[in-house]
Amino acid sequence: MANASRTRNTEGDVQGWLPTPDQTPGESGDTSAAEDAAFQEGTVYSPGGIGDTATPREGDIAAEPEFAALGRRFIAFLLEAVLFIGTFGIGWLVWSMIEWRHARTPAKRLLRDLTVVDMWSGEPVSWRRMAVRELGAKIGLVGLFGMATFGLGWAISAALVLSETRTALWDRLAGTTVVHPGG
Repeated sequence: MANASRTRNTEGDVQGWLPTPDQTPGESGDTSAAEDAAFQEGTVYSPGGIGDTATPREGDIAAEPEFAALGRRFIAFLLEAVLFIGTFGIGWLVWSMIEWRHARTPAKRLLRDLTVVDMWSGEPVSWRRMAVRELGAKIGLVGLFGMATFGLGWAISAALVLSETRTALWDRLAGTTVVHPGG
């Protein structure tokens, strides 16, 4: 019963914020014309009221990450294979589980300039998403498909890395890509 009243109150609050067809901006709910004008001028929202104006300062613009170079991707792949084979998979898995929270693999850690990010937002991926990328997509689907087809899965993945976004098959399956963080 309490949840139903809470939902009704929230819906009422939202309805109070929205302008009705006969209201002009600034007449809806509790907002004033000054708040609406400030919002339209690029004011940063703050829960307590009108915030500071969002004006970019010189030097605040971050460099866009760029897709990892084909050579770096290849070196990281080879290094990953050497680490996996050299530790019989166990050492690689333990080290990987530590590195996944930083959106990288052990090879990307050793190379020091590669990060795995979400393909659409560009944000570093979570530990869980790295686990899906590495265990589910790379080793599970592509690896087993590659072994069952005598390397066809790896050949397809290699061909996809040659694309503009340089995303391997496991990246496409997990919705990720590899970038140089600072450009």
